[in-house]
Amino acid sequence: MTTQNPLQGFFREPKLWTNIPSQGRYYNDDVLVMPENGELAVFAMTAKDELLLRNPDALLNGEAVISLIKSCVPDVKDPAKLLQNDVDVLLIAIHGATNETIEVSAKCTKCKEPNTGLIRAEDLLTTMQIIENEYKFTIETGLEVTVRPYTFASAIESGLVQFRNTQNLTHLGDIEDDIERIKAFSNSIRDMAALEFNLLCDSIASIKLPKTDDEEIIVSDRAHIREYLENCEKEVGKKVLAEVTEINKLGLDKKSKLQCENCSTDEEPFFYETLVELNPINFFTAS
Repeated sequence: MTTQNPLQGFFREPKLWTNIPSQGRYYNDDVLVMPENGELAVFAMTAKDELLLRNPDALLNGEAVISLIKSCVPDVKDPAKLLQNDVDVLLIAIHGATNETIEVSAKCTKCKEPNTGLIRAEDLLTTMQIIENEYKFTIETGLEVTVRPYTFASAIESGLVQFRNTQNLTHLGDIEDDIERIKAFSNSIRDMAALEFNLLCDSIASIKLPKTDDEEIIVSDRAHIREYLENCEKEVGKKVLAEVTEINKLGLDKKSKLQCENCSTDEEPFFYETLVELNPINFFTAS
């Protein structure tokens, strides 16, 4: 027989509520159950969440962030399928629900001395931009391409490949044989190229053929889109990459101003601009 926990009345409650850049329009209920008011309830981190964020392997493969979002934003069912833009906002909101303020550190652009300041998470959330339902453009051949932002899963894959390549390049000097060293370097370059191409393929939601008297044809099959990108002119890929890069910037204005104590005077304080770093490795554990 299951008995009710007498401590249930002391469980954590939501600390703040937030919208997300996509407004939930890119997901079904298996990924996100969006409340009618469009605002997600955000809980503070638990001790278990914080311990997982200190696990290097869990941070590297994304499991720490996935677990954190599931714990602190219960309406999110499958965080890996969220857009990276939405994940950035949720990380800020979770930090705000846990600590209210975010510590920002950066070297002065003038004297190069480090400075630290605090900004309110809720103030940063007010800078959020909304992502449109879809983004389309037409190329010279008449094809209409619909693109979408990167998902968190794509960002995890990108991070893992970059980490492995950084490790491999760091150890290139340990390889005595010149041929083997060149081969290792070439493999790293090839892996990065393959990653960029995979991200390019994943960023295309569909391609619509030029209109004719016949039935409208829209291609969304991943294999067909990949085959097209492997056989089209490079300008198409460059255009897709440029469009997606701009979309991925939408979300939060991560700019922040810090005052340099060394360069400031009573009459004239000196401020410089920096970016809020959303890397979970130090974003949560440093506060």
